[in-house]
Order: sequence, then structure tokens, then C-alpha cells
Amino acid sequence: KGLLNFNGLKWTLFDMNHQSCNAVFEGSDGKIYVGTKGDFGYFEYSGNTLEYNSLKDGDETIKPHESIRKIIEHNGKILFQADTSVFSYDGSKVNLLFSDKHMESLMCVSGHLLLQRTNFGLCKVIGDEFEILIPKDKIKDAHIVSILINDNGSMIVVTEKDGLFLFENNEYKQFLPTVTEYL
Repeated sequence: KGLLNFNGLKWTLFDMNHQSCNAVFEGSDGKIYVGTKGDFGYFEYSGNTLEYNSLKDGDETIKPHESIRKIIEHNGKILFQADTSVFSYDGSKVNLLFSDKHMESLMCVSGHLLLQRTNFGLCKVIGDEFEILIPKDKIKDAHIVSILINDNGSMIVVTEKDGLFLFENNEYKQFLPTVTEYL
């Protein structure tokens, strides 16, 4: 259990307090951010080895049963998405950004922080408020994994199992259905 590293010749396992790694992200600062069940932190090189630094130490805001699902970078901060919370790390301090029991997927698109919420749809995060961009009745049960913004402001929405969709002029419709067969 831990983080596996392959240097081109051999595999090395780096321990993370005996936890399996759920999410991995390389930050612009060169650190390797990781999330587990009940913990999150980063690896950084010390000589030829990687050393783990937990960011949870002394911070009981993440519940022991919660897992970090996703890690992204937004506005110079590293964001850790847990089951019901998002934590922000600015390089020196961890803060609870917000809690939401309806979280599905957190992403940064064109500098905006977006969150798919179970009962609401795709939302733009503005401070501790959520502005609905695509309502739940249009998304249905599709799990959004990525979004591409076109020059005209329309969005190509990539889902986990339901294919591609185009959101334009407040309409949400299947996009390139023949490509969906290959996804």
C-alpha cells in the first residue's frame, strides 16, 4: 500500500501510512499530491527518494471514513475533493473550502471551479455559493468527467458512460453519437 514509482527499470513502493492511494496529482510546484481514506498530503524528493508529508496532521476536518476522490489545482491552490468536503492547500495551510453532501465531480474549466451536484446538476462554484449551469433534468444520471469550452462559449461535456454532449444556447443534446460508440 502506498505510491508506486517506476523509473524505467524498476518499481519502488513509497509508504503512505499503510494506506492505498485513491487520487494522485502532480502540482505545478513539482510535488506529488495524494489522497487516501482519511488522509491527504504530498510526496517530495529528498535525495533519490520520495518522502510523504501528511497535511491532515492536527486537522480533524476530514473524517476517518472519508476518501479523497480527486485532486486539482485552481488559482495557485491544491484542492482535495473528499466524499463530502473540499479542502484547499495554499502551500502552508489547509482550509475547508466547502462541504456538500451532494458532490460528484469537481473540475477546473477555463479558470472556473465547477462541481457536479447529485440533485442539482453542473454548478459553478462562487465562494460558498453554487450557480447552476446545466440543471439536473438535462444531465439526468450522467456522470461528467470532463468539459471542453469552445471559442463560441458552448461546452462539450464528456460523460463516463453516456458519451459526449453539447451544451449551447441553453440546450443539452447528444454530440457526435457515432463517436460515443467507441468510448
